[in-house]
Amino acid sequence: MVKINFVGDILLGELFSSVGRGVKTKIEQGIDPFNCISNQLKTADLNVGNLECVLSSKSNRHGIYRETMRGKPEYAKLLVDNIQIVNLANNHVLDHGREAFLEMEGILKKNNISFFGDPENIDNALVILTRDDTKIGFLGFDLSNKKYEELNKIKNEINKTIIKSKASVDILVLSIHWGLEYVESPIDWQVIFSKDFLNSGADIIHGHHSHRFQGYIKENRKLIMFSLGNFIFDDRRKLNCNTGIIEVNIEEKKIQSVSVIPLIINKNYQPEFIDNNKMEKKYKQLNEICSRVYNSDSPELENITKKYIKNSRKNHMFNRIYIVYNLTVKFYKYLPKIYSTDD
Repeated sequence: MVKINFVGDILLGELFSSVGRGVKTKIEQGIDPFNCISNQLKTADLNVGNLECVLSSKSNRHGIYRETMRGKPEYAKLLVDNIQIVNLANNHVLDHGREAFLEMEGILKKNNISFFGDPENIDNALVILTRDDTKIGFLGFDLSNKKYEELNKIKNEINKTIIKSKASVDILVLSIHWGLEYVESPIDWQVIFSKDFLNSGADIIHGHHSHRFQGYIKENRKLIMFSLGNFIFDDRRKLNCNTGIIEVNIEEKKIQSVSVIPLIINKNYQPEFIDNNKMEKKYKQLNEICSRVYNSDSPELENITKKYIKNSRKNHMFNRIYIVYNLTVKFYKYLPKIYSTDD
C-alpha cells in the first residue's frame, strides 16, 4: 500500500500585508511551521504540496516588494523531513525573476526535494516517483488569472500531455493552480476541465489557489480536490485558516480510500490538529457543495459561478482595504522594509 498526503499552499516567505510579522519572521524567531503536524506527515510515503513562494537569496525587485513571497535558501531544510515533492506551477514562482527561480531549483535538488510544474521546462513536464512498485507521475500547470479563451487553448495542451504521460505511470497526479480566490467552491470551467482531464487519464487532481479549503469528490477510483486552500500561510482571516490534509491510500495501483484530517492555522501560522464536531460538519458541507456544483446542469452551474465571482470580488476589495489600512495606520511597522535592499 502507498499512502500519499496532499496539502495546499506552502508559504515560507511573507505576504505584502504581513512583512515583518509573517511566516518568515516566525521562522527567524525559531518557530518551525511544520512542528504541530510533522509526525502525521511522517506516516505517509509521500507528502505533496504547492510551494507558493521563491526560496532564493536573489530578487529583481526593490524595497518592500523584495521581501514579499520570498524565503531564504536555508528554509528548504524545513521541507526535507516533511514534504517530499512540491508543485511550482503557480502565479508567484517567478515573482523575483528567472535567476531567483533557477537558484531555488538548485536548492531543492541539493536538498533532495522533488519538484514539478517547472514553467521553464514545459516540454519535459512529467516527474515520476516510485513507491512500493507503484509509479506515480506528477504534472503541474498554472491556470490562474487567465482569460477563458486562453484557458481553452491550455486545456487542449494539458489533455495531450496527460494522454502521453499516463502511458508511463500507474497513478497520474495533475496539480493545478486555478479558480477563484477566497471562495469555497469551484466554478463552471473548473468542473468542465476536471471531467476532461479525468477522461484523458488523470487519476488525481490536486487543486490550489483559492486560499480556502474546498470539498473533494471520489468516484470511479478517481479523485478531484478542487482546492486545498492555505496550509502554511500568514493570512489570518478566519475562513482562510481552515485547512487539512487529504490522505489517499493506493493499493494494487488503484485509489482505495480517501479521508480528510482537519487542521487549523494557528497564530504562529502553523497548521495544527483540531478536534471539533463543527469542523467535521464543515468539511462534510464543503463536500456536499462541491458535489452539487460538479453535478449541476449548465444553467444552474452558470448561476452558481456568477454568485462566486461576486463573492470573490467582494473579498478582493476587503483585501485591498486591509492592505491600505496597514500601510496608513500601521505604516511605522513597514518603514524598515520599504527601502530594504538585502535580507
